[in-house]
Amino acid sequence: MAAGAYASHGLSTWANAEQVSYFQLAVTYQLFHSLALLVLCVLSAYIHNRLLLISKIAFTLGIFFFSGSLYCYVLLGSKLASAATPAGGMLLIIAWLLLALAVLKRS
Repeated sequence: MAAGAYASHGLSTWANAEQVSYFQLAVTYQLFHSLALLVLCVLSAYIHNRLLLISKIAFTLGIFFFSGSLYCYVLLGSKLASAATPAGGMLLIIAWLLLALAVLKRS
C-alpha cells in the first residue's frame, strides 16, 4: 500500500511518466500475486501436493524478480536490474500453470 501511495504522489515529483508507469506496474503485480500466494498457502493446508510447493516457490521468486527488478530500475536507475524482469514474468506464468495442474490433478 505504501509503495502504491508513493507511486501516486511522491514518485512523480522526480520521475518521468514512464518510470511512474513501471513502478505502478510493479506494485500492481506484487499486490495481485501476493494475494494469489496467500490463497495458495491456505489451499496447501487442504491439498498436499508437490506441485503446490513448487508453485509457491515460483510465485515468490517471480514477485521478487519481476517487481523487484522494476523497483530497482526506477529507484536506482539500474538498467541491469531490468534484465531480470522477463525471468520474473516467466516464473509467474510457471507458477500459475503449476497451480492449475495441481488443482486439475486433485479433481
